[in-house]
Amino acid sequence: MLLAHKIELRPTATQGEYLRRCCGTMRFAFNQLVAKWKSSEKYNRKEFQKFCVHLRQSTPWMQQLSARAVYEAADDFNSAVSNFFRTCKQQDGKKWKPPTFKKRGQNDRCRFSHSSQFAVNDRSLRVQGLKERIPMRERIRFSGKLKSVTIKPYCGKWYASFLV
Repeated sequence: MLLAHKIELRPTATQGEYLRRCCGTMRFAFNQLVAKWKSSEKYNRKEFQKFCVHLRQSTPWMQQLSARAVYEAADDFNSAVSNFFRTCKQQDGKKWKPPTFKKRGQNDRCRFSHSSQFAVNDRSLRVQGLKERIPMRERIRFSGKLKSVTIKPYCGKWYASFLV
């Protein structure tokens, strides 16, 4: 059974800037993948993953952040494309739209889905790329193995959603 727990974060100004840049990196990588998909004739997952590696290596400001931000965007893009193709074949039911460009400030988020990229200790969160821990407002109420954390800004505050 998977449970989710949403907790308010209290990052410093530098931590907030890092999280904002991670969100921007995910959005930028996703938009680059959408542009490549619209200009190409067919979709090949391995080719798009190689494009992500090249994109990160050719963009200097992306190299200062966690590499997983680009790869998480590629995972999101892959699931969006597979949902679109899967529902194109169905005769009835919900139809998914093809992936579209993401706008700044709308549904911004960054996700860390490997246990080596984040850690929770009592009321603090460590994410890959930050030296100091981010204070959390409360402890995680559920016990179990942490699968992933998604960090989102909302109304000027930062929230972390843990999947347990």
